[in-house]
Amino acid sequence: LYIATLGDKADTTAFKIIDALRQKDVVCDQDHMKKSLKAQMRYANDKNAKYTLLLGDNEIETGKAALKNMENSEQTEVNIDTFVEEFLKIIGK
Repeated sequence: LYIATLGDKADTTAFKIIDALRQKDVVCDQDHMKKSLKAQMRYANDKNAKYTLLLGDNEIETGKAALKNMENSEQTEVNIDTFVEEFLKIIGK
């Protein structure tokens, strides 16, 4: 999983999600260089991330984010508060 972030609130939330997923042995990462969304998506693709979570400050406000399957480009809306549990089910952990 790669988490593409836009904004400080999104960075903080992404860090919490990554911490929770790593405790469940899920390989995940996020941008640390404040790159553009396009650059982050390119990076996720280059690193062969199977999924990318698109998370910005607007998504933090609404409580919803987009999870993109990088293999088939399908995008689904996910609830940020329950994302860790939802994602673990998606990947079968």
